[in-house]
Amino acid sequence: MADNHHPSPVLIPPPSQVQNEAHVKSMDQYREMYKKSVEDPVGFWGDIAKAFHWESGPTGKFLEYNFDVRNGPIFIKWMQGAKTNVCYNAVDRHVKSGNGSKIAFYWEGNDPGDCGKVTFSELQDKVCRFANVLKSLDGVWRGSKLLNLKAIEEYVVNDRDVEERPGQRPSPQLKIEWHAPRDKWWHELVAAASPDCPPVWLDAEDPLFMLYTSTTLISNPTMCTGAQPMLAGLRDTPTSPTDHCSTVLLFEGVPTYPDAGRFWAIIEKYRVSKFYTAPTAIRTLMGFGDDFVTNSLKVIATVGEPINPEAWLWYYNVVGNKQAAVVDTFWQTETTFPFFGVVPIILNEEGKEVGVQPAVARSDADSGYKDKDGYIWVTGRIDDMVNVSGHLLSTAEIESALVEHPTVTEAAGSTYSPELAVELIKQVREKIGPFAQPDFIQEAPGLPKTRSGKIMRRVLRKIAIGDRNIGDVTTMADESVVDILFKLRPDTA
Repeated sequence: MADNHHPSPVLIPPPSQVQNEAHVKSMDQYREMYKKSVEDPVGFWGDIAKAFHWESGPTGKFLEYNFDVRNGPIFIKWMQGAKTNVCYNAVDRHVKSGNGSKIAFYWEGNDPGDCGKVTFSELQDKVCRFANVLKSLDGVWRGSKLLNLKAIEEYVVNDRDVEERPGQRPSPQLKIEWHAPRDKWWHELVAAASPDCPPVWLDAEDPLFMLYTSTTLISNPTMCTGAQPMLAGLRDTPTSPTDHCSTVLLFEGVPTYPDAGRFWAIIEKYRVSKFYTAPTAIRTLMGFGDDFVTNSLKVIATVGEPINPEAWLWYYNVVGNKQAAVVDTFWQTETTFPFFGVVPIILNEEGKEVGVQPAVARSDADSGYKDKDGYIWVTGRIDDMVNVSGHLLSTAEIESALVEHPTVTEAAGSTYSPELAVELIKQVREKIGPFAQPDFIQEAPGLPKTRSGKIMRRVLRKIAIGDRNIGDVTTMADESVVDILFKLRPDTA
């Protein structure tokens, strides 16, 4: 296995061939663009808006905002009065420009033989038909009022017995009852619907989507294996690549079925150039060694949870073969410069701005610090912090110390023994300090994960405190893991 340890922090630049094809090709270009985004946001974002179709331009201010509570309510308004349709931008305009025969989506299921593809013309047909289905159903057509999907979903849930939930994934413990005339067959509704549905031109400030759930560059296919119900799944797939007429590959399966080479087999099959997955999946696949990995990747990305240095380096050295650029999505442990238009500051616990010393960053409930080179290190979420003997620790920090042990694939995950538990406690004491050592280390043959491989940490927190009210687990790949973990929970915990 490749050496995935560095004795000290090291700066790894993106490969030149990837850098030359990128939208932002250098730090100098980034600084120039960032400066304009802060000093002239109207000009900066106005140029970007020109890449999309607008049925009509703004009738009011391009940008208006207030971030000072002393001046009234906080608000942000973009391109007031401008009209567009996101679906038209992602689908219709590509068909209109002659790209209807291009593949919009490839899809791979858990079974290697379960696959499909959809062209932009076919996607337009499917979207229009289902839009007409929604318009035909009472209480669904948007019309002059905002569609309240949350209320509709709650109605469906509450109309069933407590133990029954709407079907989302195949589950041996899930019972579905048919309620006519409310419940209808998808294929019957879509087959009867018209394929013609003109887009409705909406205001730039109208809500785009409602995220209600428990949980790019243009070239070859982009593959996403992250949890689709997450904001990242909605942002990066499918709308972002299809906005640019790119091809997307969606994988809905277990990364180790039928073996640990499934990801790489799919990547080779479709010649995927950009890959997007969760750090948990990366750490899991690390445990199977390097032999399975073979691919054509140019850009590899992680999303949704902290990634420790060892996993990052394995991802770069082995998966990327030191030839792919690694992209860390913003809301996880990483080091970064600010996005365009954002001027971050780091505050201490008294709310005072600090320089390069480690401090708590109060943004989206994240903690972090800025180093001497100006990089901002996001160390974890505030709600994942624990205060031990006056030391504020992130769970990511402790997990990172644990996974440095050669037998640990992911925290927590290894071949358990009492001797190993002692070694791991010693590992944390040496890497962080005695105050950070875990009170208990539990045997865990498996972890509660989504099918994409992301650990369901809220379930682990419930197990840790002995609370069996774990909530909705219909997105969990193997629900039997929960009962096993409760049975193995230490009696003295």
